[in-house]
Amino acid sequence: MGDSDAIFSPIPSRRFRLIEVEPSLSSDTDINCSLTEHNLASAPSYTAISYVWGKPGLTSTIILNGKKTESTGSSHAALKGLRSRWRKKLFWIDAICIDQTSDTDKAEQISIMADIYRNAKQVTIWLGPEENGALALSLVRRLWNRTRLSDAMGSLTSDYSLDAPSPAWEAFRELLQNPWFQRSWVVQEVMSRKVIVQYGDATLD
Repeated sequence: MGDSDAIFSPIPSRRFRLIEVEPSLSSDTDINCSLTEHNLASAPSYTAISYVWGKPGLTSTIILNGKKTESTGSSHAALKGLRSRWRKKLFWIDAICIDQTSDTDKAEQISIMADIYRNAKQVTIWLGPEENGALALSLVRRLWNRTRLSDAMGSLTSDYSLDAPSPAWEAFRELLQNPWFQRSWVVQEVMSRKVIVQYGDATLD
């Protein structure tokens, strides 16, 4: 994160930062957001983002607290894909809410990360921008409904085959190869009351 000394300041134990992201009607506009500091026990409603960092390095730019600030490409894509068109939204995302230049800040924030996800109103699993996301998640829904039907009816549906077009299976295969599923940290990140998967513009709870 560029120019971190002008943005971050030390925070007491059990406190954390959220970013308030301004709405945008266009996906091409800059991400405009501001950092706010909160007590973990009394924070406002926010969405915690579970995602994959991807390639290292600060390759994108956001407007943070009124200043152009470098960010990772993956966090930039997540915020762009999840920000609202109409209203401000509060997010927690590690690459921006934690001072990545400070080992002290990282150690303190990582120690409460499980609570940050657990206390979130919603955890959104961001699997990345994908034009075939709706196709993949639609097949996931069909597979889930088939499993529930099979459990309810037992052997009556054991020979049932799922008829889906080849592009849907290809999109499903690409979904299963998403690097998010290879991360060990996701276990603590999805222990929330409400978890939403977003893959491109498509969502699934």
